[in-house]
Amino acid sequence: MMMMATGLLMVSCSSSSEVAERQEAKPLREHEKSFDPGAYRVAEQDTTTVVETETPAPETEEISWVERVRKIMGFRIQLHSTTNIDDAQEQLISLQSRLDSLDIAPARLDMSFDAPYYKIRLGDFLTKPPADSLRDLLHEHGVPEAWVVRDKVLQTVRERKR
Repeated sequence: MMMMATGLLMVSCSSSSEVAERQEAKPLREHEKSFDPGAYRVAEQDTTTVVETETPAPETEEISWVERVRKIMGFRIQLHSTTNIDDAQEQLISLQSRLDSLDIAPARLDMSFDAPYYKIRLGDFLTKPPADSLRDLLHEHGVPEAWVVRDKVLQTVRERKR
């Protein structure tokens, strides 16, 4: 009797629907091309660094300038993404020498960690068209893995101190 009740309980608890077949997954690289991490970040307050410089005006008046560096949303070019930190560091060195040999204007090239990926990104662009132009130039010079992403960029603002 006990065996019969246990068997009946097991049959009634089982699922009668069939499990859907798993769809073929896209490669990770395809997901990264369309992924915008900026859409998931909480808005941060601007980080501002103040550098004061004194610039004397001709003759009598002194003018002081303040340079502020702010982080704002803009565009950068992602050159590489990996989960291996050693690979990321090797690629950073390799890409730096490659960019130097291409005589591309100096731009900020750095590595950031956005779990679980180490990402190597280039430049600080306030608008997308200049980033697209540099990406196209990189493609022409043999860096096909470059693509434009939204990211925080550094903007320097120079103001007259009052």
